Amino acid sequence: MGSNEFESELPSNLGELSHLELLNIQSNKIKGSIPASIGLLSNLRSLKLGINNLQGSVPSSIGNLSQLTTLELASNRLEGTLPSDLGMLSNLRELDFTINRLTGTIPKTLGGLEKIQRISLPNNNLSGTIPSELGRYVNASKLLLCCCANCVLFVYLTDRLFTVWIVVFAHLETNRQRYWI
Repeated sequence: MGSNEFESELPSNLGELSHLELLNIQSNKIKGSIPASIGLLSNLRSLKLGINNLQGSVPSSIGNLSQLTTLELASNRLEGTLPSDLGMLSNLRELDFTINRLTGTIPKTLGGLEKIQRISLPNNNLSGTIPSELGRYVNASKLLLCCCANCVLFVYLTDRLFTVWIVVFAHLETNRQRYWI
């Protein structure tokens, strides 16, 4: 249902679609907030709501989606902080919140994402440090971390991170980065 220019809001009873495995309504004109009931979609493997007009905060109930492998909420108007409950998404491989209005820090709980391969957070208002916990798992040795455009992040580059990660920072020339080695 992506790229159809649907104009609507996500229904508050969305969580009643208990057998839903894929929800792709990106590139539409969906507005309003993401309902908390989305956390009831226990079979959901892929959630793609990017390139819409969603606003409000990211509901912490998304952390209940234990089967989720892809979470794509890029290019919306989401505000607030990244919920620490995202760290409970044990099967997550891709996390994309590019181009939103998120603030605060990257939660340390994302270090619990053993299968993560890509975290994309550019063009938000994030600050603080990139948590060293993100380099915790050997499976993250190919992690692509794009979290820098228009963010103020302090990156502590340690030997531990670089033996575990291949870290890729995109668009460094447009960032306000500070590095300590």
